Amino acid sequence: MPRRVILQPAGKEFIVEQHETILEAGLRHGLNLPYSCANGTCGDCRSRLLHGSIEPVRYHDFRFTPGEREQGWFLTCSCRPLTDIEISLSLSDRPGDIPQQRIATRVSKTVPLNRELLLLELRTPRSRSFRFLAGQKARLTFGDCFSVILPVASCPCDGIHLRFHLSTAEMEPDDCWQELLKRGQRVTVQGPCGEFVMDEASKRPLLFIAWDRGFAQIQSLVEHAISIDPDRTMRLYWLSPQEHGHYLSNYCRAWEDALDNFSYRPVGLASIARLDEVIAQILSTYDVQGYDFYMTLPQVCIARSRQRILELGVPEQQLFIDSA
Repeated sequence: MPRRVILQPAGKEFIVEQHETILEAGLRHGLNLPYSCANGTCGDCRSRLLHGSIEPVRYHDFRFTPGEREQGWFLTCSCRPLTDIEISLSLSDRPGDIPQQRIATRVSKTVPLNRELLLLELRTPRSRSFRFLAGQKARLTFGDCFSVILPVASCPCDGIHLRFHLSTAEMEPDDCWQELLKRGQRVTVQGPCGEFVMDEASKRPLLFIAWDRGFAQIQSLVEHAISIDPDRTMRLYWLSPQEHGHYLSNYCRAWEDALDNFSYRPVGLASIARLDEVIAQILSTYDVQGYDFYMTLPQVCIARSRQRILELGVPEQQLFIDSA
């Protein structure tokens, strides 16, 4: 039967199903639990049992001293609860909590999104996942000839399968990028970087505004928000001046179909000059002081948009903007 886990000192709770480890359940609920390998080798997910009973579900190479075992230390990736439990474990909710990493990954798959964009899927080694917070970026190095910083478009709950939205127009030289993206090719991932992350303590409704390819960061944030609380009110607007700019609209509509309190609106703009007007129209639709804003905008528009929203009475701590 499902068991309840209470994390101290944060006081957060989540439910572990019978087939899950404590780590798997925590990640599924959107909690930024510490881990690296998820297979019992590194020991990064170690925690201390305060109350209740657990049992191991898989063998692990990491070894605790007899004294540590007596104190209740165990690995969340290798155990499940037998009763409701309380454990001591610090969450990684701020960018500074996540260690810098350099991981050799492999190309798992590429899927065309539109004429210039590819969905690039990378897989890390089983012994080492990539830890990041929703909204952060990473540097990707392809072979020895090309490097680019891109938002991680996937949810932090799965650090083994990473997704990125890659523009082939930015890859040079033109005659070698197809070879670099073949299945199995090596791509080095470094990071994470960036401060555009979610306020984990807030329970307010969420308003997401993505400009063009800035949707990659918003996608990660939305997926993370859904994993934390699928019943939370969320509004997503995707603005683009490109004919095929809303390249994952079906993905967004799937969120809208599956969730009672989620809405999605794609907005086409003739030019960036209309961006201020469209954002003003969006803001007039809501009681904006009750929302947390997550926006990816062109750099030239950030200052004006920030000032306009603050003038509407939205507190600074509820406004998060990054450059698309």
